Amino acid sequence: MKNLEAYVLLFVALIFFIPAFILPFIQPSGTLLSLDGSINVMDHSDIWVGLDAISSFYYSLGDMICHQEQSRSFVLNDNQMYVCMRDISILGGFMLGLVTTMVKSIPINQFSRTDKVFLILLFFSTPLEWVIEKLTDVDLPVSRCATAVVTGAITAIVLIYLIRRTKNNESDE
Repeated sequence: MKNLEAYVLLFVALIFFIPAFILPFIQPSGTLLSLDGSINVMDHSDIWVGLDAISSFYYSLGDMICHQEQSRSFVLNDNQMYVCMRDISILGGFMLGLVTTMVKSIPINQFSRTDKVFLILLFFSTPLEWVIEKLTDVDLPVSRCATAVVTGAITAIVLIYLIRRTKNNESDE
């Protein structure tokens, strides 16, 4: 099947993307707010045990991988998503990049040096935005989301390119 790797990755990404939009509506309005915490720390396990198993899984995961600052998260049904707007935007961009690779075939070994430099620069748009945000103390959710979508899309495109290149090299042996 053509694009199998992209379809598999898209399926996995959807497993994490769709619940971000559904779970805030499953919980009573206003019950999942002020989830601010630290990355790699379970800050709110007392809240997660009171949720259904699926919500508990995703919000626990979000608690470990994301700071979940309310001011930097999308709020739906007066509940925060399980990850911040940057993380959900990266995931959305990743899926966009996967769909792009399905629609437009990436020619193996045909990225020029200029293409590679351009992709690297685009990939670093999110870290650059983060550094600028920290240095200037300017909080722009639109730029946070836009750069995250770009970084996610570039990550998917490069990942699919590398997978296809590896598969192509293995078939040549």
